[in-house]
Amino acid sequence: MRDKLFKFAISFFLYLFCTSKMIASGPGRIEGSVTDIETGKFVPYATVELLRSNDSTLMAGTTTNDNGYYLLENVPYGKFLIRISFIGYRKEYIPEFELTKKIPSIKFGNTNLIAESAALGEVVVTGHK
Repeated sequence: MRDKLFKFAISFFLYLFCTSKMIASGPGRIEGSVTDIETGKFVPYATVELLRSNDSTLMAGTTTNDNGYYLLENVPYGKFLIRISFIGYRKEYIPEFELTKKIPSIKFGNTNLIAESAALGEVVVTGHK
């Protein structure tokens, strides 16, 4: 009897743990693509960060694939914004949006990144013997 009770307790706690993880992960889905504004070419491996809108806490992140496409799944309901960045480009933000039970997924389409150039100052090389 004690062995059955122990197995039941373990099974019950495993069930609670697994279902709470599924509920907490959320049903939301966000997708879009990233291109270079000058060339129109996709930007592979750009960083896409999902930030909570009230305090900019990082909630999730991913990178774009070879075709500049990104997908964030299992996003909880709430208000967010997206920050997209890549080396040599200015950061771009997708302004605040909300995922709800009525609107659990959003397709943002294309976001353009603008190239950013950094001018380096003069470099002086001196040698001593």
